Amino acid sequence: MTIELSSLADLAAHIAAAAVEIETDHGRRALNAAAKLIKVDARAQIGHYQDEVGAYPAWAPLAESTEDEKARIGAPADAPLEREGDLKKSFRSNFEGDSAVVVGSTDPNMEWHEFGTVKMPPRPVLGPTLDKNIDAIQALVGASAVDAIVNGQRLGYRYSAKEWGTALEGNKDWSFTSAETSGEDETTD
Repeated sequence: MTIELSSLADLAAHIAAAAVEIETDHGRRALNAAAKLIKVDARAQIGHYQDEVGAYPAWAPLAESTEDEKARIGAPADAPLEREGDLKKSFRSNFEGDSAVVVGSTDPNMEWHEFGTVKMPPRPVLGPTLDKNIDAIQALVGASAVDAIVNGQRLGYRYSAKEWGTALEGNKDWSFTSAETSGEDETTD
């Protein structure tokens, strides 16, 4: 795909169109991919002792009383945060508008595990997961921005790049409409 830009106004118009697309289509896809990455990694941590990550401590061994209780109910031994598999299934993500996604757990005990209590050491999951994956998340968002700038016209806008330049000079309403949608429906699990 070749994009012809004959002036700085054309370039500015193309970047402005891409910025809108980054916030909507491309940005939403990148955020959805980042959320999935965090959820998959968080689920993989459950049942396995974790090392220190950044400011987050390594997981302390389970107390003998905890292991005894897990043995009594038939839960896996020496598997922190794993009893019946509910915590592993509890990680969800939800969009807040078009430019933010929240990843968390529906399990009411997750907060205790993440931060600890007076009687239980912290076994953080979400904080370290974000720290471990921040480079990959930034790469996803960066690739999304580049794709929107380089290929932004592929979704179709009301105006061509040249017309966008005119719009930016104040001669047209420069809002955009997408000619097509991706058809993707993000899930919350």
